[in-house]
Amino acid sequence: MTNRITVGCESAAVAAVFLAAAGVLHGQTPAENGAFVAGRVGINIAAEPTLGDGSSFGAGGSFGLFFAPSWALELEAWVPAYVEAEYGSYRSLLFGVSARRHFGSHRVRPYLLVGGAVSKDDNITPAGHSGGGNLSAQVGGGFHVALGGRLAVEPEVRLNYMPMMAILRPTVAIVWSLPRR
Repeated sequence: MTNRITVGCESAAVAAVFLAAAGVLHGQTPAENGAFVAGRVGINIAAEPTLGDGSSFGAGGSFGLFFAPSWALELEAWVPAYVEAEYGSYRSLLFGVSARRHFGSHRVRPYLLVGGAVSKDDNITPAGHSGGGNLSAQVGGGFHVALGGRLAVEPEVRLNYMPMMAILRPTVAIVWSLPRR
């Protein structure tokens, strides 16, 4: 129960920072060059009723393609470290696809995303090693902050929800816009 309260407080703090930054930061319009690649690091906060709740470090990467001025399609892979929980260790490797909707035309642009992911689960318990997989809904949001040229940073939060499990992922990504051909 304590972990769920902590996760809620951490989530609220991250959301408050994102919302406060939206009203303060603005400037030039970032160039949308058609495609982008991103590397991200962050926290993997998992709520898993069988093995227990916990958190770990995670890293991932993504490739995105703008198909309209404010819309992009993104493919993502997320690899967390094992969560050490009460009844063993576990992690869920996530491979997702999302539609992203960017808002505004300033240097700092908020965005929302919605999509789905498939997980490859890896569980280590006293009874042995097991695995499996699930489909999850994925929602999230963040801010695209242009740093100049083709480089940007994106603080964001994603939530993957599947039957009997949820994963909250506050992350920071470095984004490189690919040159348009």
